[in-house]
Amino acid sequence: MENNQKVIDKIQKLFALGSSSSESESNSAVNKAHELLVRYNLSMADIESKNKEFVTAMVDEGKTNKPSWQRNMFCVVTEHFMVQLVGSLRWLGRGNRDKLYKMVGTKVNVKLANYTIDFLLQTFKRLGDDFMKTYKKSDEGKMAKIRRGYIGHMVKIRNSYYHGLVLGLQKSLEKQVKVEQEKGLMVVKDADLMAHLKKTTREGKKGANNAQINGNAYHAGKDDGKNIKLTGAVENKSTSSGRTLAIA
Repeated sequence: MENNQKVIDKIQKLFALGSSSSESESNSAVNKAHELLVRYNLSMADIESKNKEFVTAMVDEGKTNKPSWQRNMFCVVTEHFMVQLVGSLRWLGRGNRDKLYKMVGTKVNVKLANYTIDFLLQTFKRLGDDFMKTYKKSDEGKMAKIRRGYIGHMVKIRNSYYHGLVLGLQKSLEKQVKVEQEKGLMVVKDADLMAHLKKTTREGKKGANNAQINGNAYHAGKDDGKNIKLTGAVENKSTSSGRTLAIA
């Protein structure tokens, strides 16, 4: 490790430049840091300072009571970016409550995870709209239109597709991690983050039961989810070219 200290110092400086207000300077610095990490077989655990600063940020501050497919997607993304997802209840009075979701981790990882979730929510909506247009023209969709409970059925179809997208996305990320590991960029669990969150609990994945799932829509979503690439999610926010910064 001592032999790599100059490289580590260089990478730390590059990450500091990654927060520059200049888009070109920020992208250039982060990409260079990525190259050095791979070249010297270093992880983010190697370059983080001993006194890490952890931050907390809300996840998707719109609707609070999230559907199960959305909670699952949050879990997949936060796990990929080495960030802890934490759920907490907020009391609204008169016996009413809703659930808030927060992510905790290093500033860079939380930022990347939040950008990615924003990107995926938009992507899921676009893919879902396209799928529903096709479904309505299918024989199954036409038959559903003349039956009772049409609106509820269409909600089930869309949610089934979204659940499939989450699984497909997870498979895509697992494949991406395997490629990165083959390049020498290893994922290291962040023990400091786990210690920081020792008294908190992680929000686990919650799947829909079989009665809530339409098999055809689910498998269509899974196939489409495998083609989702996160690179664009990060590049569009001028932070990084991929998952590199998320490795803790």
